[in-house]
Amino acid sequence: MNNVELNIHGLIRITGHLPQPLLTPLLERFGRFKGSGSAPCHIELGVLDGPTYRPHLYPRWQFDELGAHWLGRSQKRLLIQPTDLGFRILVRPPHYGRLHLGLLWAFRVLMARQGGALMHGAVLGDGTHTLMLLGQKKVGKTQLVLGLMEQNWRLLAEDKFLFWQGRAYCLQDHFYLRAHHLNSHPWLYSMVGPSERPGKRRGEAQWRVGVETLYPGQFCDVMVPTHLAWLTPGPQWQADAISEADLRQDLTAQQSLAFKEFEPLDNWLGCRFPLPDALPLSGARHLTVPAPIDVAKGCQELRAYLQAPRP
Repeated sequence: MNNVELNIHGLIRITGHLPQPLLTPLLERFGRFKGSGSAPCHIELGVLDGPTYRPHLYPRWQFDELGAHWLGRSQKRLLIQPTDLGFRILVRPPHYGRLHLGLLWAFRVLMARQGGALMHGAVLGDGTHTLMLLGQKKVGKTQLVLGLMEQNWRLLAEDKFLFWQGRAYCLQDHFYLRAHHLNSHPWLYSMVGPSERPGKRRGEAQWRVGVETLYPGQFCDVMVPTHLAWLTPGPQWQADAISEADLRQDLTAQQSLAFKEFEPLDNWLGCRFPLPDALPLSGARHLTVPAPIDVAKGCQELRAYLQAPRP
């Protein structure tokens, strides 16, 4: 009897039976997608139950005829097996982190098979336009998102989202905040509890907080992006036009780097991840972002981009 019945926007169906140590964090992150229904792709979840093996020093991937195994220091923690419609993912409790990684990789592969993509970036709108905000990690996307949300923009994604046939679909309804995000928006300190992932060094702690907790009524499930801003580090704020060919090349490299942890699994199946069609590349802007970021200036630059006439 399944206790997991999820349907990700009619694109990916997830079923299976998990014990509570795995079920609780899974539903915390994907519980908004509860429900059955048909979907072209299927992920089956289950518990990995087998003998341990000789310990080794470093965790690593191992691939054989059974599938992809993630080997911890003293036991197998994850097994991914291809199936006709998708994947079977077996995990040893209570290692939810491994399950989450396996799910995200499976989303990425199954979306690519349908001509879509799992994207790293932000999507939000001001009621008239919808902005896709892409760029390297740590360039300041989350600070800009928080700043625009304070100006009543609606959010679909702050970190990862699905893109298919010109539409962006939410995947997570929460922020992952770090100390520098809270320092840019001091009022957030009163909104977060103990960090979900305490850091060993200053600035590494990570808080998980629901979007609706911070900005009630400003979260949505589906948006059609109309504009794209490409962010890179630079000495000062500067907005420039960028050709579609250059932008496509930069985005391909950035998305590959954002999901670099999946590289062993990609090589295992020989997966390739081209950029999906219908991305709003025409008229996109390239913004250089100084460090430390000036959030007010950045929000002003993005609003000016949306209000300017399209070429």
